[in-house]
Amino acid sequence: MTSPDLPGPLLLTGANSASGQHFLALLDAVSRAQVKPTDLLAPAGGIAADLTDPAAARALVEAVRPAAVLHLAGTAARDEATATAVNVTATRNLLDALVAAGRRVRFVFVSSAAVYGATPPEASPLPEETPLAPVGAYGRSKAEAEAAVRGAGDPVTATVLRPFNLVGPGLRDGLVPVDFARRVLAVKRGEAPPEIRVGNLSPVRDFVDVRDAARAYLAALAPEAPAGTWNVATGVGLSIADLLGELLAAAGVEARVVEDPALVRPVDAPHVTGDPAAIRRALGWSPGIPRDRSLADLLASLD
Repeated sequence: MTSPDLPGPLLLTGANSASGQHFLALLDAVSRAQVKPTDLLAPAGGIAADLTDPAAARALVEAVRPAAVLHLAGTAARDEATATAVNVTATRNLLDALVAAGRRVRFVFVSSAAVYGATPPEASPLPEETPLAPVGAYGRSKAEAEAAVRGAGDPVTATVLRPFNLVGPGLRDGLVPVDFARRVLAVKRGEAPPEIRVGNLSPVRDFVDVRDAARAYLAALAPEAPAGTWNVATGVGLSIADLLGELLAAAGVEARVVEDPALVRPVDAPHVTGDPAAIRRALGWSPGIPRDRSLADLLASLD
């Protein structure tokens, strides 16, 4: 990958997340940009900051004086108060601090495909112009934060990225690929019987390797990159049933998959994939890591 000439200092929020760690690893490989990572708990070589506190956001901006910001910090919390505080209020506080500082800054906000909500299967792959209809606190908070980012105005040049379902090493528990991978490995180690009880396996999702997503964030930060709103997606759908099957095969595990009625939940969107055409045209980005490697590396990271 060719190293972009990134502006610096670069403020990275959410640096302790899997996406933040992969982004930092990518920078180590391709760039000498001056990076200031931040999170609630201070990352290595970085700064601790609670962006839900306006004074903390102002102090951070004044300390770093960033020329660019990659705003990864956020929460997948399902309760409205937490999602709003972390995803919306913190984003507004950071934007307000940047505007008050008065220095030109490139701001890349990592949103989520959850802003699209319950779209009909025939609408996929979803283009960025799809009307937003988020379901749940997480999707609503990300959509509200997007609106704040786009409305920031001078001196902020804003880009919004919407990653679809992430897969690969380093991701948090609670995500379907990670939870399935842990259960598959438990069977492989003999810690669980060769049976995996599941809920609804029919939904189809668009899985993007977290390291490919990090490359998209890097591309959006380049000074010559146009501002805009883009999906970070493959355009390829995979059912949850096939995801589990591929994880079992990758681990060399045979197990009986049993649908448990107690685990079945209503599905808001049975089929959601993203159209990556716009980001390919604007930033030259496309996914590069094959899914078999994503799953193998996920399993290896948990083993």
